[in-house]
Amino acid sequence: MTVVITGIAGGIGRAAAAQFKDRDVVGQDLNTPDSPSELARQTVAGDLRDALTLEAIKTALGDNPLDTLVLAHGIAGAGALRDISDGDTRRIMSINFESVIETWEYFRSDLERSRGTLVVLASQAAVVAEAGNGVYCASKSALLGWARGMDAQTGVRLRVLCPGATETPLLKRALEGMAASQNISYEQLLGRRNRAVPVGRLGRTEEMGAAIRWLADLRSTDLVTATVSGGEVLN
Repeated sequence: MTVVITGIAGGIGRAAAAQFKDRDVVGQDLNTPDSPSELARQTVAGDLRDALTLEAIKTALGDNPLDTLVLAHGIAGAGALRDISDGDTRRIMSINFESVIETWEYFRSDLERSRGTLVVLASQAAVVAEAGNGVYCASKSALLGWARGMDAQTGVRLRVLCPGATETPLLKRALEGMAASQNISYEQLLGRRNRAVPVGRLGRTEEMGAAIRWLADLRSTDLVTATVSGGEVLN
């Protein structure tokens, strides 16, 4: 059985791939990832909003049944609403929400045949909104709402992971944008975020990768959502 992981060059996508070393993995990222080849049998470089990228992933699968689809791609979208252009808003929603749905629909029949698992990477921002991060929150909240409204009769096990603040380049860019929108330094905002987490630190990518593997292995046919945030946000 094969696992497809999107955003495999990102912090959490890479950590997820490391958790599936016992499986056949096909990866995707916007650019060819600078990662060890052992993370994936093959990695497709391309934009998931381009049908050619989806077709290339399908070709990489070959005759191997698709058992698990991990949609871990996404971009930051921090900043005050007054400073985010309509074009940027459309781009954030297109990548973080629409491309997830389009990728699911493309591989839906494969997952239904294998009665497999779909794991979607949302965010704690989908559960509780964050100041200076409105468009990103909207994109991730849309994912969570979509998952809750999914047809339970698809035969596919649906999982949503909502990571808390996790040490990744994506988060650093987001925090820098949030700090700028609040007229404070990045260091001030980072300290505030650390203090807000009951465990006293940000999450680690390996923790999120392990959570993705745990969700993928659950046999329950019910929708499962998991917020891994060090206690900062509960769902």
